[in-house]
Amino acid sequence: MRFFAILPALFAATTLAAPSPNPNADTLVVARKPAVSDVEAAAKSVMDAKVADGCDILGCLVALAPASVTCAAALAEGGANLVADAACFAAALNTAVNPPEACTSCVD
Repeated sequence: MRFFAILPALFAATTLAAPSPNPNADTLVVARKPAVSDVEAAAKSVMDAKVADGCDILGCLVALAPASVTCAAALAEGGANLVADAACFAAALNTAVNPPEACTSCVD
């Protein structure tokens, strides 16, 4: 029963103990959050590479318009129409599985 009397003292001693120094403190890397300009620059470089590989961005956007219209109608109803939501999901899934011909050079 004396063990339970020592338990709070042990807990206090462990919480107040000084942490041991980290031997790898010089090699720790602090992760930097990207700024908006970094993200924009990365996106522009990816899009430039896609265009250089033959991607017709405008043609791809035009080919994706029917799926966009389906999802815009579902979004306008705010989830009240389950049939429109299902049609949007089906159109998005079909576009992901079978991309339009104009988008094939844009997909990795």
